[in-house]
Amino acid sequence: KDDMSQRLRLHAIDTTIHSAYNKIDLEDMERMGLKNSEDNEYDLVENLLSSFGDIQVTQLVEFWCVNEELWIIENLAFIINSKSETVVDELCQVVLPRLKAFIETVIARTMWPVSELRPLQSIVWALESGIASAASMGHLFLCAYSTLIVNSTKHQWCNTFNDLTCISDSLIMPSFWNSDRLRQSEKGDDMHNVDFMNGWYAGSARLQHNVISACLFRLLGLNSGSSRSSKQQPYLTLENCKSRRMQNQNLIQFFFRDLSVLGRKACKKSILLYLVKNMINGLKNSFDHVSDMERLRSFFVFGVNDKSSSDEEIDLLLQKCKDKKFSGIATKTLKPLTSILCGDDSDSDETIALASVYVGIIAFHLLMPASPLDPGVKPAAKISEWNSYLQHLSSTLVALRMHSGLSTGNFYPETPEVATLLQQANHASRKRDGQEKKRVERPSNSPPFHELYREVQHFANTISSIDNVLKLIDSIRHGTSSDIQSSCQAMEINWQSSVSAFSTKLLSNYACYEDVITPCLAALGIMQNGIRSFAHSRLNCKESMMGAVLAIQNNMMQYPNIAYHNFIDPNSISNISSAFDAHAMNHTDQAHIQKLGKRCKISYFMAGVCQLGL
Repeated sequence: KDDMSQRLRLHAIDTTIHSAYNKIDLEDMERMGLKNSEDNEYDLVENLLSSFGDIQVTQLVEFWCVNEELWIIENLAFIINSKSETVVDELCQVVLPRLKAFIETVIARTMWPVSELRPLQSIVWALESGIASAASMGHLFLCAYSTLIVNSTKHQWCNTFNDLTCISDSLIMPSFWNSDRLRQSEKGDDMHNVDFMNGWYAGSARLQHNVISACLFRLLGLNSGSSRSSKQQPYLTLENCKSRRMQNQNLIQFFFRDLSVLGRKACKKSILLYLVKNMINGLKNSFDHVSDMERLRSFFVFGVNDKSSSDEEIDLLLQKCKDKKFSGIATKTLKPLTSILCGDDSDSDETIALASVYVGIIAFHLLMPASPLDPGVKPAAKISEWNSYLQHLSSTLVALRMHSGLSTGNFYPETPEVATLLQQANHASRKRDGQEKKRVERPSNSPPFHELYREVQHFANTISSIDNVLKLIDSIRHGTSSDIQSSCQAMEINWQSSVSAFSTKLLSNYACYEDVITPCLAALGIMQNGIRSFAHSRLNCKESMMGAVLAIQNNMMQYPNIAYHNFIDPNSISNISSAFDAHAMNHTDQAHIQKLGKRCKISYFMAGVCQLGL
């Protein structure tokens, strides 16, 4: 009651106050009320349509953000790995402007959690501090790298552009989403096709498609020929005209930014070399002589001249390594990785994809927990031991000072024995502080660590075992006939599904062990993207001419900025036919596919005729 009375007094007007600053007439109050009502006009339909228009544009923006994120990570690794004297200056000039623009775009125009931007924002703060050095930036990137890879992998596989039809292309009230159409498709085979396409083209392979063009066509209402488009809905109405105008303004603003990242390669070799050298640096204590470790690392810095002699030298160096786990893994993976990264064709997409698989295998099996004991418990136990030791030193020091004070009157003697105790106490205190930095506090309701250990060990011995992954790679490499290619595709999709399910389980059940699962998930992400890219490079180019068709599409959309007649090839029509024939294996409606194929051939033919006429 008292609180209510106080609130009423605060909101009441005291008419007894005659100050010039507080005096207000009744007419002024009425005008203020009318002005507020005019300013606060709220059109529910218009605001909803405008908001949903922004959601539709999110697909296009998110595709750019995923590519830009990969570019940022790769260039951070490349510049820091160069070890030049101008590392910080290069980061500030090349990476920092694009990094800040990326963070602003993600916050303003995507639905990504802000927490996923923390590592990148930390790098921005470090570069803007003015006191960053090459060593400090290298250490910061090394600490944040696993989290960056996990977030990037998540954005590549879980997004809104893998299936553009997950968001309706219509902008009309009240139906926003494709729920009715999806329910109908569940009764037929269309849902199976959607799942297959999303499963086969998700991840790193999707980044090589013309997603920007396809999304732009949908937003402009130019995809009426699609079987899953909202062609029964009008593109522009009196209801959504203002929302469409605002949406087009957002698109124009988006296309004014730097889009050069969309033409980037799938991956760079520098990022893999950075990972391999860091893994070898972690084995410094496993060699009796540092020169042996440096020699092993030099294979990934300077390359090899003679493959046979390098294999023999690698075997000799592995025999000198005390880490038997690394030696067992490296026997099957390090030599082929060396020949791949240091070969003549080391910059091709297929080679880099295969190297990513080997790097992911090595990293995952080295970084997974080796003991059912929580690594966060070990520093806590050491801290307890150092505290006991410091307490013992303190008691001894107090006893010496009391004895000296009672016998000589000097309670602070400067004897060698006291000086030794003080030095030992300072050393123990520094050691304890060092362990405090490594200490990890777990929630009280966290699951037992041995359950996480059992899950990871079982996964490492089955799905992600070295022999299993290499067998999958070998099957993809030697797949020639259409039947074998279909089975290889199914095997690859099943493997990817299993890895995704395992990663989701770790994140949902063992999030409190972030320091343990993040490196493992980063290694699995590298392995996932490598296998997906390698499978597309080996299988997709044989079963269809999709790459040639995408090149034709790119050239046609760039007209009149290019001489299109230079790209007219007698084989183009057969490439288009082969691309549509590839859809037969997906159980797609053959009549619809033939209709689309015929349209594409006619469009290409008419484009060529127009060029001849000009």
